[in-house]
Amino acid sequence: MESEELHRHLLGLTEPWTVKRVELNMVQKHVDVYVGYTPSVP
Repeated sequence: MESEELHRHLLGLTEPWTVKRVELNMVQKHVDVYVGYTPSVP
């Protein structure tokens, strides 16, 4: 499972929400998860 897919699952995100990228900072001991929204076209 890719990092973005894992974090999407952990956060409980469903379409149209997606995880755009994940950044791990070991020095500052935190993870930044960037979430995106893609609206559906009617």
